[in-house]
Amino acid sequence: MPYKDPEKERAARRTYRANHREHHNALERASAKRRRALAGPKRIGRPRLPITDEERKDRRKQSSAKQRAEHPTQIKQNHDRWRTKNYELERQRQLTTYSMQHPPKPKTTPEQRRLRRRDLARAAYAANPEHFRQKRKTRSALKRGAVMSDLSASQWNEIKAAYGYRCIYCGEQFPKNTRALHQDHLTALSRGGADTLHNIVPSCKPCNSRKYTNAAPIFVQPLLLTISPPKKRYQKHTESPASPTL
Repeated sequence: MPYKDPEKERAARRTYRANHREHHNALERASAKRRRALAGPKRIGRPRLPITDEERKDRRKQSSAKQRAEHPTQIKQNHDRWRTKNYELERQRQLTTYSMQHPPKPKTTPEQRRLRRRDLARAAYAANPEHFRQKRKTRSALKRGAVMSDLSASQWNEIKAAYGYRCIYCGEQFPKNTRALHQDHLTALSRGGADTLHNIVPSCKPCNSRKYTNAAPIFVQPLLLTISPPKKRYQKHTESPASPTL
């Protein structure tokens, strides 16, 4: 009858072995004799060369890979059985491994996070200032009533280069990287104009102010095509008229 208490079971086994030691020794000698008979005469060959720890480790890896390839189902069942039996131990090992690989990050205050966001924004602006300036102009154009705004910063640079960095009205030339040239809309945004390639020409601040929202004082041919593509099109949403019911 099996013992319910494992300590009592181990004590009983120790007592049995002590009382039948001679019988067990005889069984062991007979088993060893049978193994020697099956193995045949001992072969004398070249002595094995000592191997390093790395070679022994590689051999174990190759042997394990071979076993997994030959008996995948049995190995999976053994692993599942061990994990079920030692769930708490496996869970503790996983938590320890994860905590070592992912140490907790130091907590930051709201002020530190605000300063970090500010530094990231400043670095992004310093890396590409023209993009952010054009983004602000797009937002301003939409607020002023532009029906569409898709002019990109690279398109604006091509427009300035096509006109030789000159004002379209007075002809004054400016340095290449100057910000003195403004985007003048031939049809003002307040009059239904669009913030797009075909409606923008370079103009200095005095000429742009004199023109205001009126028509251009001279005939102007805007740039019709650029190599750079337009940015994502922002179009003013208008309510479509209701279709008549029949």
